[in-house]
Amino acid sequence: RLVEHLDPEQVRGLIGPWSHQYPDRGLPPGPAIGFLQETLRWWDQHLKGQETGVMREPLLRSWISGSHPPATVYETLPGRWVGDASWPSENVSP
Repeated sequence: RLVEHLDPEQVRGLIGPWSHQYPDRGLPPGPAIGFLQETLRWWDQHLKGQETGVMREPLLRSWISGSHPPATVYETLPGRWVGDASWPSENVSP
């Protein structure tokens, strides 16, 4: 709901499998991403006015977990990244 009413020219979202951890620390579950690099791209674009390409990416990037057996700890979750150009997504129904 938060993203739905924000200006799509100024917002990007990233949702991954990281369970309240920084996604660059390599803590389970993975996959890890270059979180600091992603953050730097955002700040360079919006604070320094540098073209970093971050605003050409999907409005929302989300990790969709694949099927996996139950476990108490997952090192890496199977799945894939998906991107949506708008929110609410046309690919999701209530």
